[in-house]
Amino acid sequence: MTLQRLFGQGLDRLVLEGMIGLVRRGDYVVPRQEGEKVLNEYGLGDPRRFFPPLPAEPAREVGVRLLEQRPRYTVSQWRIASPFPGAVPPKDVLATRCFRPRQRPRGRVLVLHGAMVRSRWPWDWLARRLAERGIEALVPSMPDHYERTPPGEHSGQYLIGGHLRRGLEVIRQGVTDVRALVRRLRQEGDAPLGIIGFSMGGLIGGWTITLEPLDFAVLVEPAVQLDPIVFETRLGDVAWRSLGQAGWSEQEVREWLQALSPLWWPPLLPPERLLLMLPEHDCFVPPHAVERAWECWGQPQLAHYPAGHISLYLLRRPWRDIFAFVERWCLPAEAPMTRKGKV
Repeated sequence: MTLQRLFGQGLDRLVLEGMIGLVRRGDYVVPRQEGEKVLNEYGLGDPRRFFPPLPAEPAREVGVRLLEQRPRYTVSQWRIASPFPGAVPPKDVLATRCFRPRQRPRGRVLVLHGAMVRSRWPWDWLARRLAERGIEALVPSMPDHYERTPPGEHSGQYLIGGHLRRGLEVIRQGVTDVRALVRRLRQEGDAPLGIIGFSMGGLIGGWTITLEPLDFAVLVEPAVQLDPIVFETRLGDVAWRSLGQAGWSEQEVREWLQALSPLWWPPLLPPERLLLMLPEHDCFVPPHAVERAWECWGQPQLAHYPAGHISLYLLRRPWRDIFAFVERWCLPAEAPMTRKGKV
């Protein structure tokens, strides 16, 4: 066993136990009868029913607040009303941190974060580096995360706890909110538009690329196939225990977890414009689940890294690969001008 594998899996297990400790504080056992009602109501298996239709008008803006001014970009918080039907505070407002270059953007990227996170470091760091390259980056807060977390709860705790309604709503509303952002950004300009999704953000991004036309996408350790996560990892223990106690069989759970996967629907972008990133020692998302996505989606570019789910963020090569891939599909950088206006 290599040192990289020992470190990557050890760090993953340490973080996993912390997440599971937080989840165990909640009550996630939903009676089977109520769970069946939820699944029927949501139309699981049919994306046209599972994801609510978007209104014809762009999402209503609630407000914009300037957070920072840097020499090459500004940072602001952009708030729009969530188009998700029946959204209640604090999930009724989609808060998005915008990192906007002072020059005309070469492209725009939605950066979709992972589950149960409190720190903004990886996403904001990536967004700043993109803005410095002339690419506008927007980091939306997913439902039940950051400022959209209900009082008294931990960010995203219901997503992995096995609570059917709350877990499914994170996915349904997350995809709906991101689709609304994509359409609004399309109306604002014609710069290339893409997505970078991490883990849970990879699942939401994976659904988005099957529902909305984009110019490129990067899915990092994407949780696009949920049944291996629930039945093959420590992360899924709490969810499976809750669902089993509610009276669901393993076969039943596997069937509707597979229906939650976007793998059975073709992306609305060619394979060469999609990059999948796979940490080989991942204890959160089994590597074979990402390889399955590669097979189902026409064998796009697949990059392997000697890391775990968490230690991937500590390597330099994944970040360099992301920047290179994104810049490939954005407009070329403007040539610097001399005082006389000549190159």
